[in-house]
Amino acid sequence: MPATASKTATQVRRILGDICKDLTGASLAVTTPRAFITGFIDGKTKTIAPRTLATYRSMARQFFEWLGDRADKDITEVGKRTMVEFRDHVAAKAGPKTVNNTLAMVRMFFAAAQKDSFITENPCLGVESVRDRTEAARRPFTLPELRAILELASPEWASMIRFGLFTGQRLSDIATLTWQNLDLARGEIRLTTRKTGRRQVIPLPPALQAHIATLPASDDPKAPIHPAAWAAAQRVQSSTLSREFAELLEAAGLRDATEVEPGMANRRNALSFHCLRHTATSLLKDAGIPASVVMAFVGHDSPDVSQGYTHTGREAMERAASAFPTL
Repeated sequence: MPATASKTATQVRRILGDICKDLTGASLAVTTPRAFITGFIDGKTKTIAPRTLATYRSMARQFFEWLGDRADKDITEVGKRTMVEFRDHVAAKAGPKTVNNTLAMVRMFFAAAQKDSFITENPCLGVESVRDRTEAARRPFTLPELRAILELASPEWASMIRFGLFTGQRLSDIATLTWQNLDLARGEIRLTTRKTGRRQVIPLPPALQAHIATLPASDDPKAPIHPAAWAAAQRVQSSTLSREFAELLEAAGLRDATEVEPGMANRRNALSFHCLRHTATSLLKDAGIPASVVMAFVGHDSPDVSQGYTHTGREAMERAASAFPTL
């Protein structure tokens, strides 16, 4: 066996570095995971949003903590096996979405290192994502379940539940609504979804209009409709809202906390705020609203549904809005 076969990547790189310096007078580029990733993120300070930058830093800290001493050794020592172990480490305490987002971000870091010639191959290549089985387990709420939750909810959470049910929009979009999203003269709610960037213009169901009339309006159109939820949504760890809703479900007897492992709530339970979206869909379909109109109202993307609100038809959307029951 050649003498170099048993050497570590660091030793080989050191030898190559000495040769390179003897021949060219310049040292071979060497870096560590911590040094490169930290520098990469710092270089993005002026080009990405502060929230995204904070997410990058949070993910990087998590990766460095797991690497331990390896975070300060040669970056070439991080291989595919290391990344598989890291993926499994994250998966042991987080759901599939978090695992896959973390893996995608670390893959991006190493792609940049490969581009800068610090490594010859991205160690994340070939590391499979975790399959998300959450969606298949979700189900709609029943109206009695919703009434039970509303009886226990704070005024703000009760409001967000009504907005979620009567518009079919996601928790993050409901939490970040401001008064300028509402056009009460036209009876519409207008927003751009955070997840897909889809422009939604939805007629306000009569039950939601009646609820909005009870809310303390603000003279500032940019003021949030749900202030506490809006503040939580601005933070990097906006999972606070999902956790609060889970606690509300538990209080209503709709989630057994003793069966839920840390970080596994969505995998083990069929109910979440997202289920209001399923509930809205089910209620509209049960009322005989055409599937294409239901999808346009809730905002499901499909090749059969136009992205434009007016293409679906104002009259059809208003019939959908009027189909919702009162709570």
